[in-house]
Amino acid sequence: PNNLCRCVEKLLMVSQRILFIDPLFKPDKERWILTLEKFISVATSKRTPILEYHLKIDDKEYIKPENERKANFEEECNKYIKKILPHGRKLTLFRWSKIDHSGDKFHARYILTEHGGVGFDVGLDSGGSGETTDVRRLSEKTRLRRWNSFQEGSKIYEYVDKVDVVGE
Repeated sequence: PNNLCRCVEKLLMVSQRILFIDPLFKPDKERWILTLEKFISVATSKRTPILEYHLKIDDKEYIKPENERKANFEEECNKYIKKILPHGRKLTLFRWSKIDHSGDKFHARYILTEHGGVGFDVGLDSGGSGETTDVRRLSEKTRLRRWNSFQEGSKIYEYVDKVDVVGE
């Protein structure tokens, strides 16, 4: 978590809206929570930015009724994320699915802000012992394309639901 955070620390410290994007994020897995906690700590140290996490809904979730799957996800997020957020700070988690198979695959991991973007090859999690990942600064054209993919009305991904978690 510390090494990943050093790659984006300055970006997190100056941005007003931060999108964490990792399709495989699981709120009940410590390897994601540890890194998210570090990112949020840096981003919120002297400001109150808008924090968003964008992830892919698991296909098996669709066997549950819509209200049940959202309630289960909300319960899980509150159980594991609420305690890492500073008091009163909000993180909104958005779940997306792929619209069709002709466009971009929802696989890459990013941190996007209004000031720039960074891509991570492996993920926004702490990984295994000794594991490394490549980190790259995105061109403005790529940042904007990825940013637009995770906005209302996206033609790349379909919005499924969202959950707000507020720190205790």
